[in-house]
Amino acid sequence: MNSINTPLTQNMVYHEKYGYIKEKSLQKKFIRHDLNHTHLCVLAAILLSTFLSFVLSMVLSTFAPYMLMTTGLPPYLYYIINMFGSAFTIGLPFFVYLAFRKEGVNEYLRFKKNPKFDSLLLVFAAAGLCMLANYPSMLIMELVEGAGLDGGAQESLAGTNAFESVLYFLTIAVFPPLFEEFAFRGVMLSTLRKHGDGFALVVSSVAFALMHASISAMPFALICGFAMGYVYLRTENLWLCVFIHFINNANATIPGILILYLPEDLTNLISNIIFYALILLGIIAFVVLLVRKTLVSNEESQIKRCISCDLSFGGKLSAYFTSVGTLAALIVTIGMIVLSMLGMY
Repeated sequence: MNSINTPLTQNMVYHEKYGYIKEKSLQKKFIRHDLNHTHLCVLAAILLSTFLSFVLSMVLSTFAPYMLMTTGLPPYLYYIINMFGSAFTIGLPFFVYLAFRKEGVNEYLRFKKNPKFDSLLLVFAAAGLCMLANYPSMLIMELVEGAGLDGGAQESLAGTNAFESVLYFLTIAVFPPLFEEFAFRGVMLSTLRKHGDGFALVVSSVAFALMHASISAMPFALICGFAMGYVYLRTENLWLCVFIHFINNANATIPGILILYLPEDLTNLISNIIFYALILLGIIAFVVLLVRKTLVSNEESQIKRCISCDLSFGGKLSAYFTSVGTLAALIVTIGMIVLSMLGMY
């Protein structure tokens, strides 16, 4: 059915499922509906992760207290738990949400073919931005720790042999990109696109930052989420987002793996070369995209069912901050960050 512009409907918004939506308050209601569902998924993922850590600590303290009192978990067990833990805590809530949606999976998980050269440029530009995102995170960490608080730096076991290094790489560079991109770009961003691409990009990026629940990691995750979200909007190919995420996380594993085989000075040199090379490639890719005028697509988006696009961004933000699911995720995350900074979590 096509929308027809008549004197009775010219101030309304037509939606394929709900027909003509008359009032802006109703449009806000639809926004809150989607925000509630998607942010409850985020909240569930955060709480599942916390619960899993608690259960693991209880099990170890009961059956293997020596692990907690000495060196902790063996690296291989640590990696295996984290691999399947990421699939369970992040993937499960969004899988359940997707299973109850009436739309087909293709409405959320898109793998559109794009020109290869432009895709490669977008990947390197986004990866370079992710590298640059380390700087504000490091600055915030220094400021927080300078105030005598915990900056949220995370130490991860890098393993002591080749087998553990492979597990370490899979845990950091492979599993998180797959499940986090499925959740935040595939499901969440796609769900919110009916309320405008810009709104969907900002909200999904903020949610991605909230998921990391660390005062120093959140700025980094926010910028990276924005970069990967933009690439998904631009290309509608989720694999490109997974690849960008993979490059970023794989870069983080390099020092921990190389140090097993190379002197520390050489390890640091190689790590720095790769880091700055990614930044340089990102800048070059960004410039080429601008010159080629392909940073922004000239094609009309496939998402045409915008049911609240006549609302101002301020109106959408008011719906955001009056969404129960959003507020719950914000409160829980802020609480966890404060407790972490005080060394109580």
